[in-house]
Amino acid sequence: MDRRAALGFISALGAAAGLPRGAHAQANVIARPIPATGERLPVVGLGTWVTFDVTDAPSRRVRGEILREFFGAGGRLVDSSPMYGASEETLGAELPRAPSTPLFSATKVWTVGELAGRRQLESSRTLCRASTCCRSTTSSTGKRSSPR
Repeated sequence: MDRRAALGFISALGAAAGLPRGAHAQANVIARPIPATGERLPVVGLGTWVTFDVTDAPSRRVRGEILREFFGAGGRLVDSSPMYGASEETLGAELPRAPSTPLFSATKVWTVGELAGRRQLESSRTLCRASTCCRSTTSSTGKRSSPR
């Protein structure tokens, strides 16, 4: 593990340590509704950029510990992107070992064209093993479009 990875790991553990623990964790989590659906999500999520971009089994198991702490503290929202290297694959590899907490996976689609975007979104869902996915689409020109 290099210095950058170690700092990312320590930062993630520090963030997880700041979340409430135990049976009352869910009650202490501040949540807000998603405007389009009304589904309530915690206002603090877990980002996977850099920290989850690992491919070896020991490093992935360590990221699984981060996920278990996060979910144990009432977390549900995990942010990811195909541009984050192996982050989505690491997330998908470790989710089966995490508590059965409903995951809300937020990912980005970084392609041009609707068909390519749909394919990339499906690939992200497969890698993350996520059943619920919110998408924020951005084309290579940087123009944002509304999800369908």
